[in-house]
Amino acid sequence: MSFGEIIVILVVAILVLGPDKLPE
Repeated sequence: MSFGEIIVILVVAILVLGPDKLPE
């Protein structure tokens, strides 16, 4: 698994969980 794929998975996970999960 490349570093780029990990970034994509993290972004997708955030979108699935919802922006409310962001620490902002």
